[in-house]
Amino acid sequence: MAANDEKSGRLEAVEALFRSGDLKAAGDLCRDALKADPKNWQFLQLMAMTLNEAGLADQALPFLQRCLQIRGADSAVLFNYGVVLRNMYRFVQAVRAFRHAAEASPERFDCWFNLGETLSRLGRFEEAAEALCKAASIEPDNPDAWFNLGNAYLGRGDFDAAVDAFENTVARAPEGVEAINNLGLAMKAAGRMSDAIAAFRRAIDADSQAPASHDNLGNALAATGDAAGAIAAFLEALRLKPDYAGARFNLAAVYFNQRQFPAAEAELRLAVNAEPGNPETCLKLALCLQLQNDPEGARRELEVAIERLPGDAALLAQMGNVMRDLGEFDQGRDYFAQALTLQPVNPVIVGNLALANQHEGKLPEAIETYRRAKQIEDRENIRSNLARALLLGGHYREGWAEFETRLSEPAVAAMMKGLAGLPWNGEPLDGKTILLRSEQGIGDAIQFARYVKPLADAGARVLLAGAARLEALFSGLEGLAGYVDAAGALPGADYHAPLMSLPHRMGDVRIPAGGPYLKAEAKRIADWRARFDAFGGLKIGIAWQGNPDYEMDYARSLPAVRLEPLFGAVNAHFVVLQQGFGRDQIAALASHYPIIDPGELVDQDAAFVDTAAIMANLDLIITSDTAIPHLAGALGRPVWVLLPFAPDWRWMLGRHDSPWYPDMRLFRQTRPRDWPSAVAAAAACLRDWRPETSSG
Repeated sequence: MAANDEKSGRLEAVEALFRSGDLKAAGDLCRDALKADPKNWQFLQLMAMTLNEAGLADQALPFLQRCLQIRGADSAVLFNYGVVLRNMYRFVQAVRAFRHAAEASPERFDCWFNLGETLSRLGRFEEAAEALCKAASIEPDNPDAWFNLGNAYLGRGDFDAAVDAFENTVARAPEGVEAINNLGLAMKAAGRMSDAIAAFRRAIDADSQAPASHDNLGNALAATGDAAGAIAAFLEALRLKPDYAGARFNLAAVYFNQRQFPAAEAELRLAVNAEPGNPETCLKLALCLQLQNDPEGARRELEVAIERLPGDAALLAQMGNVMRDLGEFDQGRDYFAQALTLQPVNPVIVGNLALANQHEGKLPEAIETYRRAKQIEDRENIRSNLARALLLGGHYREGWAEFETRLSEPAVAAMMKGLAGLPWNGEPLDGKTILLRSEQGIGDAIQFARYVKPLADAGARVLLAGAARLEALFSGLEGLAGYVDAAGALPGADYHAPLMSLPHRMGDVRIPAGGPYLKAEAKRIADWRARFDAFGGLKIGIAWQGNPDYEMDYARSLPAVRLEPLFGAVNAHFVVLQQGFGRDQIAALASHYPIIDPGELVDQDAAFVDTAAIMANLDLIITSDTAIPHLAGALGRPVWVLLPFAPDWRWMLGRHDSPWYPDMRLFRQTRPRDWPSAVAAAAACLRDWRPETSSG
């Protein structure tokens, strides 16, 4: 009895020292006890936990292994064994230990809880949720159980269940900022954006100094389109934590999406400095520089990133994209090859390789590579790029069919939703009404408006829905029964179709070019003629800048000063057709050039109504690839288009004419980013040009 009392006393003494934090004394007492009784499982366990608490898990493990040999499948020993294994990052073995402990004592909360938490660390969220559900059922008022269960549901993508779990957490611990934050994250993932915003604001009310809450609020506001609110939230997060790389990246993303590239670049550089090993930030910075037409800068940033992270396939592939923009196609292929060695079936990398082939003008290789990417994963953007490559090569039947995949894009799908009538797929239209929906840019609408007349010739009553500002321009479109504002109430119809789907659904690969199919208002033509009467001689319209919101605008638009070789090539006045974007560059043109600027009030009444009338008074239009050449072509005006080395699909390859517009002539860069070569070719032709031969 005395021996048992002495052992109990020692056990109590060790436990007291352990609880007080005097680990050295507890360990010394355990060692003395084990010298006298080396097979005592209780002292073996206490010795192990003392060592584990001291950060010596590797030394603790043998004691627990001996303890299990002596004690067998004891739930407490198995649990502690799992704790030590987890501290050694041996998670798979820890899971096994916790599971055995839970099976030995199913009523123990800590066994199920730690089993679920460790399974979550392994990414085995389905099993984790099952274990944590059992823990929550044992201690339903324990907020930690619900919190970890919510995280497991988040991990497995069950967002509604995660919301329920976090709501249970917050109900039991109302001031838990992390739980409120995670509730917001779950609501955001579940698409409940307004609820998520409210949750993040509640987290901020609970602790306004927590930068993560402001960052999360910023992300939710950005997702709703509240860019100003998002920026304010990210700036507050950064005020609280200036080196918060995640918030810096998210702030840059808002600027990036607003196409405020200099601001995005500045934030991304700070984010890279704060977290230089994050490849996503390096990629975004490189892309930001590319979109500012600075591929050399993008190359420099990627060289540093690749040196730091040589095995990152995404960085290598992005370098391939930069080499494409620089026209260094051989080097680009080398980078794509390295990336594909690391990730041989990555559809994005294969698709980018195809795009590089397309930009190089190697269309057969591009088409084959797009098809390989499509076999890996049938993605909308891959099929759309394949469609553009096919159309670029004049393979219209297959190209139009693949081009239909654009209809799955959310923005396009939203435009087509709720239109009256059935989707038109080539059914007879005699006596029927068809509503066409313009679903891309203004240039696309003008280009594809030519398909209205063939439908009308087939007996259809054709209506066209699009931007309200285009109504006046399209009012004289032959065959059109009516133009309607797509933002307003839309009329009834028997059928509906996207405007750019007509070539495919009509089943006709021929391009109905013909003569002019738009016309300017007679009164406006006369008014502008009267204004131009003061300027004698030839008049040539010029434009250089497209909408900068277009992703590839940096490749298709050129600085106005690049047009200067044209001014000395012919004795003519040059009429500025540039409106909106790019007008700030007029001042860069030398004052002694014969330039006529109609002013900023052009087209104030409606889109292109004045521009069309001005074009009717011009002898020639020279422009980059914007809506301007489409308007000129549709009006039947002679137009020369300056094209990048890798042109948009509609201009095809190698041709100096266009099957879309009989009065159009094309001037192409001889190598990427070489605008002087295209302008010089146009200037050379301009020296020998006469109005009567302008249609080329």
